[in-house]
Amino acid sequence: TVGATSHLKAPQARAHASNLFSIELNLEGRNVLVVGGGRIALRKVKTLIPTGARITVVAPQFDPEFNALYRHSERSEESSQFSNSASAELSLSITLKQRPYEPLDLRGIFMVFICTDQPAVNAQVSNDARARRILVNNACDYLDGDFIVPARMDFGENIAVTVSTQGRAPSLAKKLKQKIQAEWANDLAKIEREFECK
Repeated sequence: TVGATSHLKAPQARAHASNLFSIELNLEGRNVLVVGGGRIALRKVKTLIPTGARITVVAPQFDPEFNALYRHSERSEESSQFSNSASAELSLSITLKQRPYEPLDLRGIFMVFICTDQPAVNAQVSNDARARRILVNNACDYLDGDFIVPARMDFGENIAVTVSTQGRAPSLAKKLKQKIQAEWANDLAKIEREFECK
């Protein structure tokens, strides 16, 4: 039927505003690949760290700040051997591979973030991932990916606010995030305290 045909083609369709579905995804313990070693890749990794995902970053060169994250990851793994705390369970898990991307990097991967300035590499990663039914986020072309990542703000333990411009205006999302953080922080903290008292 026509409906069945449309359903089969859906995973290959390019994303646009009307078909984006907002969810919060549990990545704890899942394998996530970041292709690229620049500032954009670094921002993605910093966003992923709190999720407890197992992060692998592949790039010919890395921003110097990656080394600090990697050293912290190693220390976290060592300390987790001697601790049963929740923080130890969420210890950083970052693997850096300093070399060009290879298709085998996608083995066992749940989600991939494409963060290079090389269109040919980006296209290869995207095509390889789709062939393996792996979720793709393309930082250079939001229409090419399966999902976008909204700007997120955490207020205390229980409140998270996200802002999205459907991938079309990241700078506007950043400004909205700053405005919300500046104007809502005190009110949301008060709401959270009231909630905890009930």
